[in-house]
Amino acid sequence: REQLGLCYAVGMQYMTPCAQGYHSEYSLLDASNVQTAYYAVLEEFEKLKSSISKDLFETAKSNLLFGRSRSAETASGVGAQADAYFDYGKTIIPFEEYLKGIQSLSIEDVQSFISGYLKDPKLAVVNAELPQ
Repeated sequence: REQLGLCYAVGMQYMTPCAQGYHSEYSLLDASNVQTAYYAVLEEFEKLKSSISKDLFETAKSNLLFGRSRSAETASGVGAQADAYFDYGKTIIPFEEYLKGIQSLSIEDVQSFISGYLKDPKLAVVNAELPQ
């Protein structure tokens, strides 16, 4: 977003409305930037398969741990955690176990996962023109 100046906002999220779930990348941008942004997203996905900086990796792990611990502070946060697990007959992972799992990850583990997960990404472009 900062390097290319193509969009006003960009983000990613993982959704679990079905057993497999899906991952989405979204951008808020001018229609004239759609094609350039489309290929830039694919290029970034390719970079993730082979090159994740240690700083980015450590920041991501910290963000996951912070988000998990923060969500445990409210009833709605605990409910959201429970909803994601109970829908599929699982139990909530205790924070200590989650912490150990996150801390045990290596950059190579993540790159290996990403290489399989993003082997053949499918991107869709949605143009939400609002009526005047």
